[in-house]
Amino acid sequence: MDNGTMYIKANSLFDRIDPLSKLAWGTVMMLWTFYVAVPEIQVVIFFCMLVIGRFGAKVGVFKLIKSVRTFLVLGVFMIIFQTLVAKGNTVIWTAGSLTATAEGLSAGLNVGLRLIVIVTISSILAFTTDPRRLVVTLIDHAHVPYKLAYAVYSTLRYIPLMRHDANIILEAQTIRGARLSKSLLARMKQYLFLLIPLISDGIRQATTSAIALDSRAFGFRETRTNLLKVDIPVIGPAIVLITLALFILYIVFGPRAQISLLY
Repeated sequence: MDNGTMYIKANSLFDRIDPLSKLAWGTVMMLWTFYVAVPEIQVVIFFCMLVIGRFGAKVGVFKLIKSVRTFLVLGVFMIIFQTLVAKGNTVIWTAGSLTATAEGLSAGLNVGLRLIVIVTISSILAFTTDPRRLVVTLIDHAHVPYKLAYAVYSTLRYIPLMRHDANIILEAQTIRGARLSKSLLARMKQYLFLLIPLISDGIRQATTSAIALDSRAFGFRETRTNLLKVDIPVIGPAIVLITLALFILYIVFGPRAQISLLY
């Protein structure tokens, strides 16, 4: 990792693509995931992301799954919640006032798998994109104001730091005799106790960064120069165009999106 981020330098295909093209590719894939309304296709997209992460980004499958394991639990919870709440005509299970329907299960699988796929795409981008190169690309090529670009960099930098702080807190609790229960509800309750120290630490880090920026007169000038220069090779836009073409073909010939609420 580099400078507290998830970025890992590797001689991979994604490492040779400019950050702006990777951002555009990730956006197209997320839109594709939002459009899909068939759980089986969501599963196919998820495994495709694992293959792309392994061979295109040189990120191990288990490492990629480990980076999204928290959202895997959240995805399972959303699947169960949607199955029990969404309305439908085909009842597959009932217990008292709780009723699970096939339509609710399909909607829950769509929502849960969509979340997991989106987080997986985000992890691939985070592992293969240097935040500093991303900021320079946004400023030089996308003409984004550098203040906004720095806000993007700060977000990408603080999320891994907060995850690192959460691991430290969990290790400290383990040293003091606390152990994570195997029960899903108990684990969720224990994770809630992490919120207060994480929020307070995040506020303290934000205050420190704000003081450092003010002391360096950040934002005094309308423009700024960069020592780092980032080019956009042809391979990046080519991959984006190929992905966009496949998405359009899916829209034309694939199953139609069923964007509806089953409540």
